[in-house]
Amino acid sequence: MFNDAIIVQSAVSAFNNAALAAPMFFWLGILILPLFWLVYACGANFIENQAIWPGLRNQKNALFNYSLIFYVMVFGWMIVMGGNYGVLRDGVSLLPYAIAVVLFVLSALIVRGLRTVNPPMPEWVPERFRRHPRALRFGILVLAAVFAGLFGAPNFFGFLLQMSSVLCGALIGRAMRRDTGPILTTSLIILTVVTILLMQPEFFRFGQLGNLTLVHMAALLICGGLVAATLALRNIKPKGRIHRSAYIKLKWMARFLAALCAALFLMTESVPVFLGTVVILFAMFAMSIWHAEKIPAKLDKMVWAALLCAFGVVTIMPVITAIGIICWTTIARGVRAKAGRFLL
Repeated sequence: MFNDAIIVQSAVSAFNNAALAAPMFFWLGILILPLFWLVYACGANFIENQAIWPGLRNQKNALFNYSLIFYVMVFGWMIVMGGNYGVLRDGVSLLPYAIAVVLFVLSALIVRGLRTVNPPMPEWVPERFRRHPRALRFGILVLAAVFAGLFGAPNFFGFLLQMSSVLCGALIGRAMRRDTGPILTTSLIILTVVTILLMQPEFFRFGQLGNLTLVHMAALLICGGLVAATLALRNIKPKGRIHRSAYIKLKWMARFLAALCAALFLMTESVPVFLGTVVILFAMFAMSIWHAEKIPAKLDKMVWAALLCAFGVVTIMPVITAIGIICWTTIARGVRAKAGRFLL
């Protein structure tokens, strides 16, 4: 109980993370509500009139452009917004490997996205670098990989693991032939990051040593439920196959199981229970879609936009929340939130 390591670990975690009675992401989200309202009111006009990235005005590639911004933001957040490895409650943690996998995937997606966008060389780049664009790009990649490695685990293996994950991901992205689906990819990345947050909340300053409040866990459940709804809407087609009487019984059974798993998660903060809840929610949403004759158009984009908003609040990245709001007002224009009631 009075071991020095435990005392220091608890003290560092207390200073690095939000207090139990005051979840930082929640209160910051409330304080930034006026900014979000401005994005809702003026975001679409700003996108149409900005000249920094002309491609953002192209509605045909809007999903790709917004997902590329998402990849870059999460890539930077995974590198620089982690806490101290000394606050981890587990002696042997899977966190370095999980972060390396996410950085590998994000690095590949960013490089592939930049190849598709093919941005022109900025005018402020000196002429000697313009003559050798490949050398410049390789130098930027190496610097980014070294920078990522410096924030790895506090040993040479951690530096090498994180740096090599970025380099290998960039090579894979360079060799990729096709672009991945932005909605599917971003949803899976969000589910992975949320799971890592639940595994080690103190590392990301998300919560205390395994003691999450109801607000913390409810926010994670909302993200998980939105991921399940997005994946179901993107992959399940309405068929109208299930008989109505059987559908009602199965739907209530799925609701009961989902509520039971959610309550169990609120009591245990268990990662397997959280993932099981997401699977059950996916099955319930898939059953609703399969039973329906048709679903509202753009409903999947509306749910995806809501997912970006929730994820941006949980990770304290207002830019991602702003992207979700802009997607809601532009890509999913005309779709009302009550259109998705049949999923529940």
